[in-house]
Amino acid sequence: MVASVRAMRRIGVVVAGVLGVLMLVASLVGLIRAQAKRTVRAEVVDGIPVTVYSTNQAAPTVVIAHGFAGSAQIMDPLARGLMRSGFTVVTFDFDGHGRNAAALGIDPAREGSSGDALQASLATVISWAATQPEVDPARVGLLGHSMGAGAVVRYAVDSAPDGLRATVAISLPSADDIPDGQPSSPANLLLLFGALEDDRFSGAASAGLRAAYPDGIVGRPYGDPSAGTARMASSVPGAEHIGILFSGTTLDESIDWLGDALEADTTPGQMAPVLLWAVLALVGGGLLLVPVSAAALGSGSTRPPWTLPGRWAIVLVLVASVGASLVARVAAPLSGLLPLAVGGYLATWFLVAGLTAAVGWIWRWRARAGWPVVTGRAVLGAVLTAAVAVVVLVVPGRMSWAPFSLVGSRVWLAGLMLVVFTVYFAADELVVRRASLPRRIGLVLASRVIAVAVILGSIPLLGAPGFLVLLLPLMALMLLVLAGYAAVVSRFRDGFLAAVLVQAVPLALLVATTFPLTASAS
Repeated sequence: MVASVRAMRRIGVVVAGVLGVLMLVASLVGLIRAQAKRTVRAEVVDGIPVTVYSTNQAAPTVVIAHGFAGSAQIMDPLARGLMRSGFTVVTFDFDGHGRNAAALGIDPAREGSSGDALQASLATVISWAATQPEVDPARVGLLGHSMGAGAVVRYAVDSAPDGLRATVAISLPSADDIPDGQPSSPANLLLLFGALEDDRFSGAASAGLRAAYPDGIVGRPYGDPSAGTARMASSVPGAEHIGILFSGTTLDESIDWLGDALEADTTPGQMAPVLLWAVLALVGGGLLLVPVSAAALGSGSTRPPWTLPGRWAIVLVLVASVGASLVARVAAPLSGLLPLAVGGYLATWFLVAGLTAAVGWIWRWRARAGWPVVTGRAVLGAVLTAAVAVVVLVVPGRMSWAPFSLVGSRVWLAGLMLVVFTVYFAADELVVRRASLPRRIGLVLASRVIAVAVILGSIPLLGAPGFLVLLLPLMALMLLVLAGYAAVVSRFRDGFLAAVLVQAVPLALLVATTFPLTASAS
């Protein structure tokens, strides 16, 4: 009986490994095919990383500006869709974002801000683009998302050069820069917002429409593209703040609008399902961790001698989360010294939550539970499994939604975040470890819901950064994926440290490379 059980486990390990490899291969093939067979070249213009997508001939051109904590990479699927329809497309990284190591020169708390630094970068890129052989300088349009939408709208109103004939503002945070009673300022303006976004984005789109057409109705076009007076506000079904960038509706409406305004001969666009391929890679990575863990951590599951009662685990997580929010509020001036927008708050919160949970566990339950055993094999296995988690996050990510570039201060920030998240997930593992996998999963889900709910509640009650409202859905999803990885590796003999690092390393890299570098970096 024992032998048959072991044989079944070995078969399960092999099957998981095969399925994981197949999923990863399918993901990479899908992402590679999503890369259009056209010319894509990268340059650095006055310190600004720029990417040009073209058909090797002068064509109507769209300059794309990303949003806060975004990058040129997250705009890549939309850029490629526009290129396939017949446009030349230019993307770039604002200061502090993506591959741009310069500090962001605006107040990161003002999500709708389109400060002078953004205008200067946008002007530099537009001026440079006008000199490129793939660009028709007489037919140029702008497209921006969130912070980038505010930047392109302000530029189109204040600094529009000859040839700038259309603007597409996706998830515009505020319509304050759009003048009243001037339908041609900015010229041919399309305002898109996600149906699942916060009301302020639909409100800004409606306000922007009615600034030119007071009786304007969302979903209806107004004005004349040939006269520069066209304007429309439109809702993208089923889209939230990030998903709107990957929506086929966003691409189609942008192509139609820009095609009319720029008098371009366009073809139907196609939005590659890159997020689905990236998610498939994450699932495949979780399956691949099964054979990797079996080989690196030792066969046979680990059974903790005693575990924290579920009700006390929930209480400890709740106390740690609330305590972290209170300390983060008091320490706001200090956390603001970290040269990473919002990163200082997250570092404070996760460090305090981890230390609180660890102290509570040590004080009340260490004598019963005992310290986890960490061997040399456990260390090597933890490094290997964490490496797998990083690869399946970064490689597909760099082909779809984030550059993961360790430039400038991001190198040491990644190290700092790794320490913070190691403390947090080590304490978390002490609290949630269970002999029963279903009980562990239930407790992990409860702890993540508590953490996210407390952070969200801290925004109106304790002044936590408002941008977290837009970020937390993505972060919650990533926390759940990494928790799944931890559940896999924790089932093996030396899996405690692996369960910690398989979560801490990818999350540290994600935070350190995604949030904008700020002026305090100097």
